[in-house]
Amino acid sequence: MSEVRVGVLDWGIGGVDALARLRARFPRLPLTYWSDSGFAPYGKVPARALAARVAAVARRMDVSHLVVACNAASTVLDEADLPVPTLGVISPGVALALASPARSFGVIGGERTIASGAWERPLVAAGRTVRARVAQPLSAHVEAGRLDGAALERDLDAILAPLAGVEALILACTHYPAIAGPIRRRLPGVPLVDPVDALIDAAADVWRLADRGDGALRVLTTGAAAETRWAALRAFGVTLDPTEVPPDAP
Repeated sequence: MSEVRVGVLDWGIGGVDALARLRARFPRLPLTYWSDSGFAPYGKVPARALAARVAAVARRMDVSHLVVACNAASTVLDEADLPVPTLGVISPGVALALASPARSFGVIGGERTIASGAWERPLVAAGRTVRARVAQPLSAHVEAGRLDGAALERDLDAILAPLAGVEALILACTHYPAIAGPIRRRLPGVPLVDPVDALIDAAADVWRLADRGDGALRVLTTGAAAETRWAALRAFGVTLDPTEVPPDAP
């Protein structure tokens, strides 16, 4: 394609926050968002299958550049046969974490993200200490619109209690900024490292993005369109309308 059109990919609606920030920075840049909630949660998919899925969706999106606003998918980008220039969220996030004064980090993320060690390895190599926790239930809470309440509180208590004493907490899932308030209440005074702005900065710099185009936004989901719109509005205050279900999704 001749025009610059940036795609944003995530399993569900976590990447909607990245989409909103990208659109705020470049309001005229054409964008496509793909919510792959009709597929198995990316954090539970084996690496080879996930790499194949990301590549298949990237080919279907019809974009010139791709932002992968998903930590689980970002762990397999080196294994994926991608058709366009692609940036994941982890490398910019690691750079952001290393720029902070913190020497000890907690990391919370999905099963695949934590098992991959993609956050832990570069931080430890740079002399930081890391305590990582699987926080798989949290993205499900956000998808379901449970941004508070007893069920979320119980899961947060179990996940975050062992991280007491860390100097910063990395949100290694793009769903988690939606519940930043309840997270902060459990770790008072601990800065949250949210890599999304670093991801957008990297995309802008590497691809030399400019605020040009018609500002068109295309939203695609392999899940239920109405539920995707509701979840995005509930979690991030973002209206995804209209939302299409691609007839020939991979």
